Amino acid sequence: MPAFHVPTTQDLHAFKNAFLSADRNSCEYCFGNVFVWKEHFHSQIALQDDMIFYKGGVRSVVYLFPVGGGDTEKALSALFEDAKKNAKPFHLAALSEQDCRFFENNDLFCIRRTEDTDDFVYRASDLCELAGKKYHAKRNHISRFTTDHPDRKYEKLTASHIELCREISDAWFMEKHGSFDHPEYEVVQNTLNHFDDLGFEGGILFADGKPVAFTTGEQLTANTFCTHLEKCHPDYRGAYPVINREFAKQLVDRFEFINREDCAGDDGLRKAKMSYRPVSLTEKYSVYPTTALYEKLGIHL
Repeated sequence: MPAFHVPTTQDLHAFKNAFLSADRNSCEYCFGNVFVWKEHFHSQIALQDDMIFYKGGVRSVVYLFPVGGGDTEKALSALFEDAKKNAKPFHLAALSEQDCRFFENNDLFCIRRTEDTDDFVYRASDLCELAGKKYHAKRNHISRFTTDHPDRKYEKLTASHIELCREISDAWFMEKHGSFDHPEYEVVQNTLNHFDDLGFEGGILFADGKPVAFTTGEQLTANTFCTHLEKCHPDYRGAYPVINREFAKQLVDRFEFINREDCAGDDGLRKAKMSYRPVSLTEKYSVYPTTALYEKLGIHL
């Protein structure tokens, strides 16, 4: 069975390279993403037999579909044995349509589409140029912001900006949630605390001499960047499309696509992400064992 452990920064090199080699266009397959959410999801990882393993969850244990250059069927069996050993239901997440072939025509497993976890993928050049009628509203927002804040300035994010990002984040959480008692607050702090350690890249926007927006992410595949965070000060309307475009300009020479992750079931967020006209959605599936499988194996949960 996989030797699971809580991810640390010492895992960065091995796992980051393994994730890149796996070439999965799904935000779950980023080491940085796994790391910053590890407390909330109680995440554990393993790298064994040339395969990446992950398990975590809030109310129940969820395994990611194992990826790598090893034997996939053997890896799936190892995960099932891990679930059996720990008396946990076997729930696999973030499967592609191709992954589902391992469970098709098998009444021992149930496959479900999980639309709320689909990632929104954009052409980087589209986010830079915002050309055509479909982006008219975005260009208007940016024009208004530029008119209202003629001194606005964008900079590539470095360690020297981290405390300024905290100011933006704190203002956003107080406006949105009224406190810092929210799971994502810890994720933001982890991101900022380990920005350099995790090899993240980002940008920060200034207006009226103040920091008003920041964004961060990491490389996902050879041609795709994954944006993990984007926060704007609530007093500065129009900052989101500005930093979105400026960050895309920072990335476009190196990445053809930008994955802006899922909407987490939030209809408002889905609408906002769709307004940028994604070129594709990374469709995902989950797999659950049926009662018949547990009965066959004599497992009582």
